[in-house]
Amino acid sequence: MEIKNPYEICNCPIPNCGCSLGMQSYVDVYADLIRTLRPQLVLEWGPGRNTIMALQSGARVVSIESEKRWIPDGANQRWTCILAQERSPDYLRLWGCDDADIFFVDGRRRSECLAALHLMCKPSAVVCLHDAQRIRYQKALGLFDFVEFRHRGFAVASKIALPPAGGKKHVA
Repeated sequence: MEIKNPYEICNCPIPNCGCSLGMQSYVDVYADLIRTLRPQLVLEWGPGRNTIMALQSGARVVSIESEKRWIPDGANQRWTCILAQERSPDYLRLWGCDDADIFFVDGRRRSECLAALHLMCKPSAVVCLHDAQRIRYQKALGLFDFVEFRHRGFAVASKIALPPAGGKKHVA
């Protein structure tokens, strides 16, 4: 595994420590990634601001959420939200989206989501992990060949070389 721009790792003993920088920590980095990749399909665990950003780019978005209260209001023909119980096998399913261009992991069972993606997503897919500084996610993040912390708490990973930051399309 190659890790670029590593940030400090949080080893706080409590699940919701103060190390999370919240939604705003990833907005600019994710916007740049969307502009660079121009995804047709995004699968995400944890709908929110990232959903809106992907929809605004023209992508089709499938969201998986375990709690109805976190599902954003509004309808969009390109957006499907699947309510799946956290402990259900359905929570880790890719729902026919194994060919997604971007996977955004910001929900429950993040390590298990990363492990499932490593096994099932296409090699060129880019996986985004919010709160990536938490030590409990490092082993699963390390399954990918390329990992880059593009902002404290926000990592992107892939099985092949990552697109460069700054909006320049990577040509293999």
